[in-house]
Amino acid sequence: MKKVNGELDYSKPIIQRWKDKDGHYRCFEEYATPIYKKGKLVALQGVLRNIDERIVLQEKLHYQLYHDALTDIHNRAYFELIFTKYNEEINLPVAIILCDLDELKFINDHYGHKQGDTLIKDTARLLNEISSNSISVARIGGDEFILFVDEKNDSEINVLISTIKEKLELHNEYSEFEIMISIGYAYTPRSQGEMSRLFSQADKNMYSDKKKRKQSLIKLH
Repeated sequence: MKKVNGELDYSKPIIQRWKDKDGHYRCFEEYATPIYKKGKLVALQGVLRNIDERIVLQEKLHYQLYHDALTDIHNRAYFELIFTKYNEEINLPVAIILCDLDELKFINDHYGHKQGDTLIKDTARLLNEISSNSISVARIGGDEFILFVDEKNDSEINVLISTIKEKLELHNEYSEFEIMISIGYAYTPRSQGEMSRLFSQADKNMYSDKKKRKQSLIKLH
């Protein structure tokens, strides 16, 4: 309707999506030229071309930009995008949960990097099982994962962490290689201007948990 009413910038391509007779969407790019008579738009002429392949390529590149190649979950670039959004643009309750995979170096050294990669992928899969519209999961380092949780309160975050631990325990009952992770989280009722502090607090709490876990293992041996 904007095209017909002369409300578009005709110097730029007009991107359109149409459904074909088989029910599939097709994408087109149109360059239209308006024809005026006595100052009034009376007709349009132009060239329309199919750009399905270009759209598919753009979507693929966009996916690769924000997803980790090994685990297929979100990557650090995606997390930094979300981090900036909540720090500068919107102001909502937010929690950051950091999960660090323990003993990965031991697995790599004794069983090979292929087994280490399998452990990373299994961890990503388990964490991603609890993802939702309000929970994003990303791999932000070799053995470090982050859960970004919005619009939940502090008690709900603790329930979420308990769910993660239960999933890990269930997995470890039936797996030859156990997944052991250290967890730290931080919560704020207002995200704007608080994200750097939030991340630092979650990181500090995660390393505190890692230290406690190592001390417990020493006592057991």
